[in-house]
Amino acid sequence: MSTHVRNLLGGALERGGISQQVLAARIVDEALRVVRKTLGPDAARLIYPTAFSQGELRFRVSAPIASVELHQHEQRLLAELRKKFPGTKIERLTTIPTARGRKDYRTTTER
Repeated sequence: MSTHVRNLLGGALERGGISQQVLAARIVDEALRVVRKTLGPDAARLIYPTAFSQGELRFRVSAPIASVELHQHEQRLLAELRKKFPGTKIERLTTIPTARGRKDYRTTTER
């Protein structure tokens, strides 16, 4: 009985696109953890993942040097995320400058 309910629920989630949104949120959360681990807490304060869509992981950066540092470690970050989410196409990182002094903590997908 529980398998039948799980199948029905899974199908409903797929039709509603919810599973893609959940996956994107999980990737964004994991990206934050990987950035902190790889770049350290000081750099991580300047870099914040905001969205994942169509293979692109977007980050808000509050300083130009943070963007440079993120791209220097891009291949390592991508490798860790691909390892955590096999079968999901994670192709590139994109940085978006944030106005000085303003942090943007959105973690939902942007369209």
